[in-house]
Amino acid sequence: MGKNIDTFQLRLFHRSHHLVQDIGRWLNILFFDAGRSHFVPVVLKQNPTLGYTDIQYGRKYGVSIDEMMNQYNRFFSAAWVRYTNDLTYMDAIFSYTDMGESKAVVCYYGFDHLTVRWHEGFNPPDLGFPTQTHSRVWSIPLKGRYSACNNRDYFNHHKPYITTPTTPASEMGEDRGEVWKDYFHDVPSLAQFDDYKPNIEALEFRWNGRLVRVMQPKLSRFSEKREFEWSQWYLDHWDNCVDEAWLAFNGLTF
Repeated sequence: MGKNIDTFQLRLFHRSHHLVQDIGRWLNILFFDAGRSHFVPVVLKQNPTLGYTDIQYGRKYGVSIDEMMNQYNRFFSAAWVRYTNDLTYMDAIFSYTDMGESKAVVCYYGFDHLTVRWHEGFNPPDLGFPTQTHSRVWSIPLKGRYSACNNRDYFNHHKPYITTPTTPASEMGEDRGEVWKDYFHDVPSLAQFDDYKPNIEALEFRWNGRLVRVMQPKLSRFSEKREFEWSQWYLDHWDNCVDEAWLAFNGLTF
């Protein structure tokens, strides 16, 4: 980490469902810096039925979509942008529409289910959740939102089996011990799991059945004592984005 690389996720809505073919020029403008994506895998997907294009790419030092929107505005009815920097630990979101450019704000993501995997041999306590217990696995219907850092650059450690809709997720450590306060704002009961880090194999958050966040305890590198911290993998995408303006734009609610 610490390379000051931005990971961008764009969703471009076309003014007609005809998909523009001039993708090479878009990418040249977005990359700007000698055609480089700075270790963030380039992923491009088009949906001809709903008339949008998704692009993932990386960039250093600032947002580069302005020039593309100025040149190609006649093709797009809207552009939504989620981005994160490998130094900020928090995604932001903003948009370009016919009403203008919106201000970037913290992006929140939704979950509706939590799976708790306890270590073999540990007898978990009653923490007050509506738990469906299956051996050492808790299945909890639980709805909430969180902020995240969906960094996709290859400077970070990847677990290939923890995949996002675009690429494997990057491991992001949490050393400050304030993960619940900083990221989960409306489900304070989750903070109870801090007391059981040595006994937990993983916390898995899902949205409509899709895995969207994984948290695993590991021994801290910054403590002489046997203390645990949370390693986190963020798998968020547009499907579980619950930003209020994004939901309103799509006629959705959370």
